[in-house]
Amino acid sequence: MHRRFIPRTRITWGVMLLILLALSLGSCQNSVPEAKALDPAALSAALLEDLSFPTMLEIAPERLQRYYPYDSSVFSVAYVHLAFDVVADEIAVFQVDESQKVADIKAGLNKHYSERADVFSAYAPEESARINNRLTVEHDRWLIIVITDDTETAEDIVNAHIH
Repeated sequence: MHRRFIPRTRITWGVMLLILLALSLGSCQNSVPEAKALDPAALSAALLEDLSFPTMLEIAPERLQRYYPYDSSVFSVAYVHLAFDVVADEIAVFQVDESQKVADIKAGLNKHYSERADVFSAYAPEESARINNRLTVEHDRWLIIVITDDTETAEDIVNAHIH
């Protein structure tokens, strides 16, 4: 019987190649960027600064129920700015509470905006159109709504803060 002998150098090179392959694959997993945590205060400030809004009022979370079909318990975080004048301009950044379904809250908000557009249509149809053309972005448990004339710039600002 004749045993075939594999030289030690071939085994060593083979093991080294396997180790290098494992290390390179492991480093690929670490190169995936983590999702950026949304800072709602910074996003709201950027929107207010970079877009042209009329005088805006910041709405305290405990007063949300006066303006929306939900109270503050539905949201973990709420940054809301509404136009002081009789115009539709709005910035709303909501983090939906873990106990709620984002899709259900979004559906309720869409109904709210539809009703609001109907009210505006009677005396300010251009504002009704702005409400219907609002920017709505869903990101993880966040809902971001912006009513402005410049939804394209608003979308760029929002995307810069969530990606």
